Amino acid sequence: MPIRLLMPDIAALVAELGDRPVTLVPHSLGGNVAIHYTALFPERVSKLCVIEGLGFSPKVRAKRDTRSRREQLREWVDKARELDQRGASSYPSVAAAVQRLMAHDPLSSRELAEYVCEQGMRQTNDGQWHWKYDYLIRGTGAAEVASVEPSDLWQAIDCPVLLMYGAESWASNPEKDGRLEHFSRARVVVVEQAGHNLRHHQPSVFMSHLHAFLG
Repeated sequence: MPIRLLMPDIAALVAELGDRPVTLVPHSLGGNVAIHYTALFPERVSKLCVIEGLGFSPKVRAKRDTRSRREQLREWVDKARELDQRGASSYPSVAAAVQRLMAHDPLSSRELAEYVCEQGMRQTNDGQWHWKYDYLIRGTGAAEVASVEPSDLWQAIDCPVLLMYGAESWASNPEKDGRLEHFSRARVVVVEQAGHNLRHHQPSVFMSHLHAFLG
């Protein structure tokens, strides 16, 4: 789903909260959406803590953009169609979903996996359990195909920014790949023994950094 289609949602939520500037603590795709929103409406955000939400690294973008826009768009359409035809994942029980989640993300504890599944799933009329989120969001949007790095947007953000990354994540550290330089008031924190879902893997460490940033 393109980021541009999600930004009106966060704009509506912030407007509903009132006139005071808000603090945003988003993750992954949500982080990318929040960064775009903050760049467009910097007066509405007082602080921004983003967990692995800058999108593709410069190296990945460079490799991706060696292919033509036609090839990338074709791949995106094929991926979206595959997701649509496959449908949402279903499980016979919450316990089965817990096992699948732990196999996919072994750094998460069973206790946390059980909580995520119990709160994040619902049972349908056929007795199966499904995730509450829209599974089609996993398809990268056309707006991200051969798109330029949004560094001009990052430069418009004037509030304090904390960029958090897991030391064992696939995501690229912006302090090392140069993207940090586009922010005027940002710093990077790397959390050891954590991956992309670092708030799940090291919740107490994550919260200590967040409290220090907000305090």
